Amino acid sequence: RKAPRTAPDPERPEELWKALDRGEDPTREA
Repeated sequence: RKAPRTAPDPERPEELWKALDRGEDPTREA
């Protein structure tokens, strides 16, 4: 099952940190 795009993917934490590094809020829909 795929995680929704609106939530950080716990299997790909690097995407979460990349988003934070860009100043984005990965817990919100872009």
